Formats: sequence, structure tokens, C-alpha cells
Amino acid sequence: MTPVEEMHSLPVRWVVDLPLPVTLKVTSGTPPAEFDAWWTWDRVSAQEALTEGLCTWTPMEIHALVLACEVGRSGRADYIAWCSRKARDPRWRLGAGTKPGEAFGAGPRRGQNGLDRVPDVPGVGWTVGRLLGHLQARLGGFRVTGRTGEEPVVWSCEVAK
Repeated sequence: MTPVEEMHSLPVRWVVDLPLPVTLKVTSGTPPAEFDAWWTWDRVSAQEALTEGLCTWTPMEIHALVLACEVGRSGRADYIAWCSRKARDPRWRLGAGTKPGEAFGAGPRRGQNGLDRVPDVPGVGWTVGRLLGHLQARLGGFRVTGRTGEEPVVWSCEVAK
């Protein structure tokens, strides 16, 4: 299994429990309107991305996003709208303070086959690949950061289009 296949197969909720923090580069849209969002479980990467004005998703927001998608209350249109809002205001956060309808859409939405309510890993929830597919987004790359003793560790993987 390649690193990309392995990342796609991980339940989103497990990414937070990996021994080193992970940042995913998530690409959405179609050229020329393609854009990147950074889903990060790394505080340093999150702060760097915010400083640069990048569309950054924090662990709590990612959790809210996957939950909304799993129960059929959110999809691509909501995700694109939220990313657009983040582009205008990088400090805006999806969360409990988000108004109803703004956070989880106007009502239940189901996929054509009705299977998007079924988690890939029973009892754990959707995988990264399942969530990206639901959002019609793709993994553009990922980075794992940390320290071993005093030495910084950075491992990254760019995904070819």
C-alpha cells in the first residue's frame, strides 16, 4: 500500500491520534477555479497557514465537517461555501457558534445511492478517502511533522494530479 492509499484508508477520526501531527492539502474545484485548503492537526502548521491567509481547517472543524457529511447534512456545496468564507476571513471557524442552516445545510442530503450515511469502518466513521469523495475533492499532498529528541522530523508527500 502506498502512503497515499494508506492516508485514504484511514478513518478521519484516527488521524488526530497518529503519533505525529498531520496536515492534508485538499484540492477542490476545477481549473481555473481550483483551490487548496489545509486540514491540519498540527498547531504550528495551522498558525503558519493562517498567517499566510490560507484556507485552514482545524481539528474541531474537521470533526464537525465529517460528522455533518456522515449524517447526510452537508456536502460539496456547503464545503465550497465554507472555504469561500474562510478565504474572505481566515479567522472564521465552523463550529457551535455557526448559525443553523449555515453549518449543516438546509436539510438532509443523501447521495444518489443513499449509501453516504454508512461509515467505511463500522463504529469509527468515514475514511479520509470517503470524505474527500463525498466533497468531490482530492488529496493534493500531506505532511507529517514532529520531533525526535532535538531533531525536527518532516515527511511530506505531494500527490500527482
